[in-house]
Amino acid sequence: MKNYLLEHARDGIRLTAEALVKGQVVRTLPPGPFDCGNASKETLALAQAIADHYFGASPADLGATAEANRQAPRILEAFLIHARIPLGGRLEISGDVLTRFFSLAQSPAEE
Repeated sequence: MKNYLLEHARDGIRLTAEALVKGQVVRTLPPGPFDCGNASKETLALAQAIADHYFGASPADLGATAEANRQAPRILEAFLIHARIPLGGRLEISGDVLTRFFSLAQSPAEE
């Protein structure tokens, strides 16, 4: 189980990434700055943070890191570039939605 909660606070967009680890929900707060609703570098950084968490990117796993880097622009385009979150608002992207998206949205070269 992985979930991503985006909250629009006065200081910008905050991301809370959740994962189920050994029966416990572990929440991480990746550092920003983040934005959404546009194609800024901050929105791409948000997409990259989600991709890194979803794919388990780390210096110890170069394959997962490469996949996260490859998929971040797709997350940007599909979920973040048009998202408008009003001040005080929230947007949740579930890991199930991402799993479904990646299974359906494979490019012809990947099939």
